[in-house]
Amino acid sequence: MPIVALAFHEHMATEKLNRYFATNAAGGESRGISCPDCSLAFAVVLVNREDTRNEKHILDLRTLIKEDCIGGLHRDEYTLAVETRADN
Repeated sequence: MPIVALAFHEHMATEKLNRYFATNAAGGESRGISCPDCSLAFAVVLVNREDTRNEKHILDLRTLIKEDCIGGLHRDEYTLAVETRADN
């Protein structure tokens, strides 16, 4: 499954974004979101700015972040991947 969006804990964001954009072709987009429960900020990297499902990817990441929130504690990184189907 190809990765379509990433979210990083704010303390890891700068390092991760620099590493990501240094190794991947242009065409991505970054945005900020926060945990709906504790308001902790995350930087989101959308791999393809032209993907019409980006808004859904952001909502899905926000759901992952909310479900993982334990009194404001979170993992450092969340990755969202979607299945692609081969066109026959």
